[in-house]
Amino acid sequence: AVVSTQSTGPAEQEDYATIPEDDHHSNFDDDKFTNVRVYEVFFGERRSELAPVKWTFVQLYLVIAIVSALGNGVIPAILSYACLPYGPTAYHLATELALLANPICCFLAMFIACKRPPVLGILCSVSVFIASVIIYTATLSPKPWLVGTTEGSFLIILLNVLWTGCISYIKVNVASVLQKYGENALLFCGIFTQFGSCLGAITIFLINFKTNTFKPC
Repeated sequence: AVVSTQSTGPAEQEDYATIPEDDHHSNFDDDKFTNVRVYEVFFGERRSELAPVKWTFVQLYLVIAIVSALGNGVIPAILSYACLPYGPTAYHLATELALLANPICCFLAMFIACKRPPVLGILCSVSVFIASVIIYTATLSPKPWLVGTTEGSFLIILLNVLWTGCISYIKVNVASVLQKYGENALLFCGIFTQFGSCLGAITIFLINFKTNTFKPC
């Protein structure tokens, strides 16, 4: 007897057909959108075809610009105003533990990834809130809230560690999402990172130079 090696096509095709077509496009790292150029997404002839990618790029590049402006420009410039009133020990622990939180959260992103731009936007909002509290604390220098207390020192240390960990986690996940779209998407990720960092540094420099907002202790 001759054994046929041909698969039962109709049954397999029927099983595949039960998967809705929309499910293939529900994930924004679909193979259809790999190796795209950012210019094509916004201005190219294929912009209508690449419309699902446009909003993703807008969200992710905005997120990376904001966290870079705060993380590379604003917070490092005013951290001493926020921490030193609580003592050199609090300042030392805030900076050292933040350096430890950075690689831990980057490593955590390898196992607990977040690849949805809306969720990354929420995490960005949380990081902006924490950064706002640190900045406000710096404006109260040399007598911020709970100064001279253990609670105050613990709070400012905790805020700095949470802030550093949050932006580290966000950066890794944004890069992880964009690398699915190819090298050009990652190139613009670097561009927006530098743009945000430059904008944050210039802004905080002008505030420090032109105003008396932050007072040394």
